[in-house]
Amino acid sequence: QVFGPIIHQRLLGIQRENQLRLGTLYRYERTMVNAIECDTVECDAYYLNTHEKNRDGYMDHIKNYTKLKLFLLSKILERFSTKPK
Repeated sequence: QVFGPIIHQRLLGIQRENQLRLGTLYRYERTMVNAIECDTVECDAYYLNTHEKNRDGYMDHIKNYTKLKLFLLSKILERFSTKPK
């Protein structure tokens, strides 16, 4: 069986991470309206650090998603290329 319980758990995990990441980005978007009001370097640095943290988290999520996607697609291709004749 190509897609067993482990694969199913990985798919559920990436789906959950996607939902959490999306919520984080929506909350981040709402706070960005305050960034324009910054009048100190410390304030700018706070929003820059927050941006970098969110960007890094998003990029990590995309990297994990891409790895899982490539793994699943390779398993599908493997299954179709080795079918009995």
